[in-house]
Amino acid sequence: MEYEKIITLITFVITVSIMALATNYKFFIEGVNRKRIFKQLFLIGYTGDKIKRIVDEEVIFLYGLLLIIPTTNIRGTM
Repeated sequence: MEYEKIITLITFVITVSIMALATNYKFFIEGVNRKRIFKQLFLIGYTGDKIKRIVDEEVIFLYGLLLIIPTTNIRGTM
């Protein structure tokens, strides 16, 4: 009985560690790709202010969407 709990805990820790590592790698790769994309935008004539505005709009849209979707689900269950 006690061994099962220990094995379960070790498995959980390993799984969470692998998921965290994969998530960090994904963010790193996306950051590298986004840097390349923003360099291309700069080369075709976008100014730093326009690129900053694009990034701000993406962040607002992403986090706004991440807040709106769960909120509608929570309201639907009440």
